[in-house]
Amino acid sequence: MPSSASPNRYTIPSASRALADLLAQHKTIRSLLRESIAIADRIAHARDPEALAALRAHLPIVRDTVNEHLIFEQKLLLPLLEDDLPLGPLRARKLAEEHARQRDELAELAACEGTPVAFELAGRTRRLAQEFLVDMDEEERVLLVPEVVRNDLVNIDQTDG
Repeated sequence: MPSSASPNRYTIPSASRALADLLAQHKTIRSLLRESIAIADRIAHARDPEALAALRAHLPIVRDTVNEHLIFEQKLLLPLLEDDLPLGPLRARKLAEEHARQRDELAELAACEGTPVAFELAGRTRRLAQEFLVDMDEEERVLLVPEVVRNDLVNIDQTDG
């Protein structure tokens, strides 16, 4: 008989699967960020009014995709870091703070608040996208490796039996 509870969309079946999922999310986000940069460049170089509309439509998609990823990433990485003494808890706190800052800035950009000038919006979008790309590269080098995300450390959700 099926369970009446809805499945947890962030259940982590294994460390290798979690790593694969995170890296797949990074691939999708990289594509969206590169598209953001390309649109921002169209605005910066040509002052293309159609590009401004495209960027304003694109930014909420980037925001939503990144937010979903950050939720998944924090569910996986924060507990692992918290248990990795002595430096893990500090790394966990810094990761959570960085994610909060990124969410806030991306939300502001997606709402196009405080950026009435197309050129300014394009510049801020380009800068944030480049920061995200660098952050993902660093995460993949330091955190998203089998030595950190190990099967013996991943808490497996066993609510389904």
